[in-house]
Amino acid sequence: MKKYLGIAAAIAIVIVMAGGAFAAGSTTSAVGASGTVLGVCSASNDGVINFGAALDAVANAAGVPFASVVVTPPTINCTPGATYVVTAVGLNGGVDTGAGYQLRKGVTTDYIAYTFSYTSPITGAGFGSGTGIGGTGAGHLAITPSIAANALDAAPAGTYSDTVTLTINY
Repeated sequence: MKKYLGIAAAIAIVIVMAGGAFAAGSTTSAVGASGTVLGVCSASNDGVINFGAALDAVANAAGVPFASVVVTPPTINCTPGATYVVTAVGLNGGVDTGAGYQLRKGVTTDYIAYTFSYTSPITGAGFGSGTGIGGTGAGHLAITPSIAANALDAAPAGTYSDTVTLTINY
């Protein structure tokens, strides 16, 4: 029996030593992580241009300068750091920045010409609170409309309107 105990002990020692041999050494592996942020924009809260409720040819003979126009810019947010090109098209005429835009009285053929200017390209400022592009200053879509001198001379009384569609290309 002592013989068997001696053999069992020897086998146990060999197994323990062999098990330790398997634990020697190590290896490593790396896992890479990456992602791409796309340059995108979103627009909400359409803007408004208010030339005033009391336009008349006498009081506004010199035109309606931008300083007396109330502009509420649209809310536009874009991925920060990227540059975006803006284009514009007026419902009643006018393309991009400058002249050619027209306010129209209802469904008549009565128009008042005006200019619609804006900054382009614009630089994204992000999507958080207070990071919209509408407004003034660097990276903002500053809209500057005006009505030229004598543009109201032949305009019949009534309410005139236009819609300018802005496209932010990214």
